[in-house]
Amino acid sequence: MTDILGLLPRAIHDIRCGDESHQLAWSHGAITTLDHADPDGERTLAALGGQRSRCIDVLDAWQRQRHSLRVLAIAPRSPADFLVGDDLAPVPQSGARPGRLSSSAGTRWSTGLLSRVFSTSSAYSSSVAFGWASTSGGTQPPPELAGSRDDIDLMMLLGLGSGLPHRLVAEVLCHWADRVEELPESAPELPALTAALYGRATAAVRPWMGDHRRPVEVTRVPSGQVPRMTADRDGVVLEVPFRWLTHVWVMGLATTAGRLALDATFDDGAVTLQTVGPEGGESTPMTVQLP
Repeated sequence: MTDILGLLPRAIHDIRCGDESHQLAWSHGAITTLDHADPDGERTLAALGGQRSRCIDVLDAWQRQRHSLRVLAIAPRSPADFLVGDDLAPVPQSGARPGRLSSSAGTRWSTGLLSRVFSTSSAYSSSVAFGWASTSGGTQPPPELAGSRDDIDLMMLLGLGSGLPHRLVAEVLCHWADRVEELPESAPELPALTAALYGRATAAVRPWMGDHRRPVEVTRVPSGQVPRMTADRDGVVLEVPFRWLTHVWVMGLATTAGRLALDATFDDGAVTLQTVGPEGGESTPMTVQLP
């Protein structure tokens, strides 16, 4: 598979660590700290009762969550989505309320497909029931966090800037893109992966067509099948492989030159997109030279 993570530009983020401002760096699928020479040594000291570093907390949370499907359920699906949350301390005091997280944007997901997808997995039905899904619409009531390790991790990571949350999502998607077609139909991961594809494809199609209420049906097809889109007065039907998320959505190529990209291939510094217009029909290739 194309090294999508290697194509994403390096990201540097300033973070408050103790009384100082430090920097985190992400590149080629790895996040590091630029101000801590011996992270392992600091972890050992913290385990012995020493003070914890926020930079190291972020690195550890990233490693725990970089394959987590909950990231796909909570993280924004488009620039129209945003998360609202408290700035969480690295290690909350015992008994303290760790904070809360919600999402807000233009219109809520209201499809029966999404409800069915999430209801088949207890891990995700609970997150949707309490508003723990990034939506494009209506303000979700922010749930109170129970203070679980995963909740604290996600609040910390998705509150980072400089494009780091998008790169975390990219790592999760690339991990599962290598595995999704090998999963049996009964695999517990499939509902969350299906929802990730549906939500992000819908978030791309509706504003592109200028209709945020347009019914959109998304079907995941094998990577060897030709993707296609059909559109009529009743709605849009989109058939795309799961790699649409890694090759198109992650790279910010969903809509290019006024056309919707259904798939992408990379070769010698160029990306060839299979694109369609709002009327659907046969896809037309479009080649973009990458810097």
